[in-house]
Amino acid sequence: MSEPNTSSSTCLGKNALDFHLAYFLGALATTDPAGYFHLISKDTGFDPLVQYLASKEILASRSESIEDMPCFERPAGNGALQGAEPAPTVSAIDAAANGDPLMKLVLDDLIKRRSAKPRTPKTLKSTMQARCGSEVSADRIEALYTALVERGYVRVEGTKLNYALPR
Repeated sequence: MSEPNTSSSTCLGKNALDFHLAYFLGALATTDPAGYFHLISKDTGFDPLVQYLASKEILASRSESIEDMPCFERPAGNGALQGAEPAPTVSAIDAAANGDPLMKLVLDDLIKRRSAKPRTPKTLKSTMQARCGSEVSADRIEALYTALVERGYVRVEGTKLNYALPR
């Protein structure tokens, strides 16, 4: 009978790195629930993990390389990023915010997120709270969310959100 391995590196084997990545991704998601996590790996075995995280409203994606990440999409023929909205003008954001600095902050953040926008009302509200700061009341965040919906920047479709942000 062999003795148990008592070394500090007990996780050795074919999937050791995968387990470490999954563990630390979970730990990071706990400390930053509004974060967006990118796994860079050709291993499609991470796809079920990414799908599970999505079911828990944790934003994550897997790309085969850094260049394949959605934020680094290749330019289309006209030089614009594929799938990207044109950059909004400052005046369009200011007009959309109607002078409300928190609304401007939220709109700026959502526009910068491109395809990594929150997908559910709960995640959007927690993202807004994180962006605006803990000193902003939950009632104020709810009012900002309601204003986004009323102005048509956010459309609620069942349990999911779609966006029509200012340009």
